Amino acid sequence: MAERYYVLIDATPQSHAPFFDESPIFQTWLKVYSDVPEALKFISAIKLPYSVKVYLARDNILDDGLRSPIDNKMRTLIQTLSDLNAIHRITVFCPNMNNDPEVQIRAIVGDPRSIDEVISVDNLRMKMCEEGISHFREQISRCKHGYDTHLLPNFSENMQALMEYLRTIMNERRPEEDALVEQHSNKPGEEVA
Repeated sequence: MAERYYVLIDATPQSHAPFFDESPIFQTWLKVYSDVPEALKFISAIKLPYSVKVYLARDNILDDGLRSPIDNKMRTLIQTLSDLNAIHRITVFCPNMNNDPEVQIRAIVGDPRSIDEVISVDNLRMKMCEEGISHFREQISRCKHGYDTHLLPNFSENMQALMEYLRTIMNERRPEEDALVEQHSNKPGEEVA
């Protein structure tokens, strides 16, 4: 079975990298880089059958649709990553989802399937929890059917910690989401516009 690496790259001034790098629940499975050349050096050293799933959390990616040096750097980074054999998929987190950045980002690469998702940067921590939980479920399943059963308690503990943190995030966001639903829901007696 091929082993997969998970790499988060965020080299922006408001980088999310320090949070993930310093958090014990992410340190066990996620490689975090705030320096693009350093990340590329790590990724380019990985050879098949190993693979890498990359998460680009860039606050300014394709923000306004205008060409800028930042956008050109991002285009080059996405193209470079998609050209590497060991790259499994790339997920991109954007601050502004109004301009349909997924179409723009998929147009950058030769094979649009290398882009897994383009989602709001607001959902970064939730998504990373879900990815970690999925990773540990796979590891637990592999261990149950192999010789690494001694690793099961560690994987299970790591997965439980991520699930608990995900619940915390969801509970913190619930009032905001409930307010949005309330604001946009039809009240009894109101006509649908």
